[in-house]
Parts: sequence; C-alpha cells; structure tokens
Amino acid sequence: MQYLTESRFTELLVSNNPAGINKFREWIFYPSMLFGSTNKWWNSGKRDNPHEGLDLCFYADQSDKILRINEGVNIPAMFDGIVAGIIDDFLGKSIIVEHNIAGKAESLFYSIFGHVIPACGIDAGSAVKQGDIIAVLADARRSKAKVFPHLHITIGYLSRGGSFPGLNWSTISNPEIFTLFDPVTVIGDVYSIITDPVI
Repeated sequence: MQYLTESRFTELLVSNNPAGINKFREWIFYPSMLFGSTNKWWNSGKRDNPHEGLDLCFYADQSDKILRINEGVNIPAMFDGIVAGIIDDFLGKSIIVEHNIAGKAESLFYSIFGHVIPACGIDAGSAVKQGDIIAVLADARRSKAKVFPHLHITIGYLSRGGSFPGLNWSTISNPEIFTLFDPVTVIGDVYSIITDPVI
C-alpha cells in the first residue's frame, strides 16, 4: 500500500487549525505512543492489547517549544472515502473511514480516528474528500483515564478481504479479522521520539 505514504495528513491537520496548532515543526512521541507499544504513556500502566495505532498529542514549534493539541482541534479526512461507521471509545467516538484508492475490491483499507466528536453531518454512509473536516478532538481530560486530549489513528484492512463487517475495538485488535499498519507512514517524516518527560 505505497499510496499510504502519499497522505498529506499532517499538512491538512495543521492548515485546518491555524490558531490551534501554532508554528508546527514536528510531532513529538514517547515510545509508548507508537504502534505496537504495550505501555500506556499517560501513566505507568500496561495496555490491554499492543497499541493498534499512533497517538498524536505533543508537537514542537519552530522555536523548539513543546506544545500539545487541545480539544476542539479540527480533524481532516486522510483520503477520499466513505464513513463506514462511528463507534464508542473510552474517550469519545471513533470514526471509521473506508478508502479504495486503487479502485479495486482488494485495495480497500480503513483509517480510524479515535477520541473525537464527529462533525455535524458526518454519519455512517457520508462521503468525504481528503481534507474535509470529519471531527473535532474530544476533551479527554474529563475522563477517568486522566489523559490529555489526543488523536488516535489506526490504519488497516480486513484480513480476509471484503468490506466493513461492523468493526469495533475488539475486532480491530484481532489479526484474524483486521491487519494493522504502522500509521507513522501517513504522517510524513515530521516527528521525533523522546524519552524525557515533556508534561
């Protein structure tokens, strides 16, 4: 799926939030925010399953100051697609978008945006274009998890082919049903991984 590297997701996210993501230079990740991590980054606990995606929360600006995105940040669609479903997650909702870049049944893949509030008019069946605002970031600070607002991104396809079967977080983490990709491929080469605390 080489076309995943053609995503303009970071560019679209920054340009759609001129006041909310100031002078963006690069994303900042703890190792526990990355795909496959078994640790939580907001406390010293373990995840129930290896991380199915990537958590976007911290970024460095042009002066190397580390900031974080906040609730209400606009979330754009990564590629053209159809909203296949909207499901609950532990901080808000997750929007599942089905994409068919190559126009072939075997080329279906899904982008999942977690911890959001769907934009007005975004429902299952909605057609979206790359860059359309599909959601805003939910205010996760009121949750029992005591975590900063952040965007979770999952990318993958159905392991047995076909189209949306009613995915949820249990089936998404099951490799017999859903094959995951590292979402770092869709954000571009604009990130650093650090181990020192920034919060």
